[in-house]
Amino acid sequence: MRVGIFGSDDDLQCQAIASALGELGVENILLRDDALDHGLPVSVRDGRYVYRGTDVTDIRSFYLRSIP
Repeated sequence: MRVGIFGSDDDLQCQAIASALGELGVENILLRDDALDHGLPVSVRDGRYVYRGTDVTDIRSFYLRSIP
């Protein structure tokens, strides 16, 4: 299972969630809340969602810390 975390990599709460998930053996991926502002690669093609070169289509659970 993988969990997406929407937020900032310097946010202490996001770091705590990522750490707790890791301790449970859950893979997590940080989706930076400023990705589009900084031109980080985010795309949808052929029904697949890709963030910074990583296919995130299978992620079904998200922790939402912030929305720009």
